[in-house]
Amino acid sequence: MKKLIFFPGKANKKREEIESFGSSVIRYVPVERILPNPFHSRKNCDGEAIIRLADSIKRYGIIEPIGVRRFTAGKYELVFGERRLCAAKLADVERVPCIILENITRKTSCELNYIENIMREPFDIHEKADSIETLLRRFDMSDEEICRNLSVYRDEMRFLLDVQRLTSEEKRLASSCKLTSDQLRHIMKIDNIHVRKHLMRIICEKGIPASGCERFVDEFMKGTLHKKEMPEKEKKQPPKAIRRLVLGDLRVFTNSVDRAVEVVRSSGAAVECVKNMADNGVSYTISVLKPGKV
Repeated sequence: MKKLIFFPGKANKKREEIESFGSSVIRYVPVERILPNPFHSRKNCDGEAIIRLADSIKRYGIIEPIGVRRFTAGKYELVFGERRLCAAKLADVERVPCIILENITRKTSCELNYIENIMREPFDIHEKADSIETLLRRFDMSDEEICRNLSVYRDEMRFLLDVQRLTSEEKRLASSCKLTSDQLRHIMKIDNIHVRKHLMRIICEKGIPASGCERFVDEFMKGTLHKKEMPEKEKKQPPKAIRRLVLGDLRVFTNSVDRAVEVVRSSGAAVECVKNMADNGVSYTISVLKPGKV
């Protein structure tokens, strides 16, 4: 379908039917006559992205029309274009260009919504999971139909259904941390809910990329994570045998002290060293004098 640019000007507000494409027609529809689709999964219709889109609509109009289907007399149900509709309302646009999709069911509406959104700003993982589960449970679609109609791999579909089993708190945490599907795949190997939430927070705080998540989770579960940073338990050591001081040891000691004194003297310090030899050993009296006291 070719792209059209629709400007929210006064002339266009009065204009009703714009163009026909087979059984679908494009009309300008008042935003209050467009009802949300309860089975759609796009949840994040706010934030900076919507504000930017609203600003774009004020300047340039709506580049592509919104998809709707007839619902009741004078009312339409949204098929795709949630973000454009939200931004149009934020921009105080009274009428928006809509493709009126004739004779489509809610099941087809959900499929079109998924395909249209996945080609634009990507769905959040949990929004994807909601859409897949809606088609699977609510419309009784088979795995094969979902994979074929939505171009989804079977492994991806199973993963998204597993994501649905996370608690609402885990979903909120994963969304706030902006965890990718690859990161979640490794975290979801763990059965304990509290451990999963703990790992989500650590991965978020440390900024661990998807490529390092598998090793991180494995090390955490094995208990080897940060092993070098953890203090090792003190082991009871057997008492060391007491060595007797022999003549050779005494000579090494006195030579070491003498060399240390010479090193200090060579640095310019005034050092006095008095060594007293006795039958039972040796004693040193070492004094370091202040400058000018020599």
